[in-house]
Amino acid sequence: MLVWAAGCAEQSLPPLVASSKYIDYHTDADPSVLCMDDFLAREDRFVEEVAEVLGVDVPTGRISFVWNLYMESGESWACEHSVDCYRYDEGQGTGLIVSRNVSNRHELVHAVEIPALGAAGSKVLGEGLAEYLGSGKSTAGVVNGFPAAFEAMVADGEVDYLLAQHFVGSIFSREGAGKYRAFREALDASAGVQQFSSAFESIYGRSWSEALAEMSEAVHGLAQPLGCGDGNELEWTADGILDTTIASQCGDGTFFGPGIVHGHPAFEATFVVQIAEAGAYDFTVQGAGVEGILNACSFEIKSQSIGSNGGQTIQGLLYPGEHVLLLRFSADDEARGEASVTIEYVSPPP
Repeated sequence: MLVWAAGCAEQSLPPLVASSKYIDYHTDADPSVLCMDDFLAREDRFVEEVAEVLGVDVPTGRISFVWNLYMESGESWACEHSVDCYRYDEGQGTGLIVSRNVSNRHELVHAVEIPALGAAGSKVLGEGLAEYLGSGKSTAGVVNGFPAAFEAMVADGEVDYLLAQHFVGSIFSREGAGKYRAFREALDASAGVQQFSSAFESIYGRSWSEALAEMSEAVHGLAQPLGCGDGNELEWTADGILDTTIASQCGDGTFFGPGIVHGHPAFEATFVVQIAEAGAYDFTVQGAGVEGILNACSFEIKSQSIGSNGGQTIQGLLYPGEHVLLLRFSADDEARGEASVTIEYVSPPP
């Protein structure tokens, strides 16, 4: 969610506990065993990637990121309605993200686009871009009846994120960043259907109604799960089986710890896993207070998401391609974790 606000820099934020090239990380979590340098470097790279894709400069002002796991209310910096949000202080040129998740790519897209293109733009386009570049969601559920639903949303003034993503993703993937920027700058926050259609036909040189009707294919967000294409790749032990003990610690590149919160994993680490053959696989993660999740890195890979903890063996269908293993570790007196992981081919897919 995007909120326009001034005075962000003067608000009393939670303690500043880590910083990077673009981001100041704040949290009320216990920072006694913290590991955020490599994680924030990842987020910095994402900021630069968004700026490159959008064809704009990276932000010159700092981005304050507040990790607020349980969204406590009553603070001047908190988000409305207990949702994540981004605020931009145009006078200071600084941004503020408040998030329940330590990684929030949707709000980071706002933190690049708003300083570059201005604060007075269409929320439909802004939220649509943030979902398209900052999530991995599919818009398959809004394809049927999209033209009428999109126009009704614009007329109503309340943004449906999937409808907005479908529209922005459709025009961005076809026409690129240059026309998107011109379209974005032509529409203010109050733009209705008439303003949308007039600006669209002027900038894109196409019939508004025909263009909406042609948006008949699902749009997939471009953001991959954290850790995809980044970090250590686990080697298969033998044909059809990966059986290894992983010891990970702060400084390994993909290990991080945002601060200790009771009842929440203290540390996480990601590893790349390449699946060569489609089939049913057994997935087992063992270790005190450890849980693991295995996800495909692309929507084109139709693998199931598989999770295991406490030595449970969970079976799921996996298909060829890059996957990411996320391990979550409980609190320790040092920023480290250890787990035994087994991925074993069982049978061909049904």
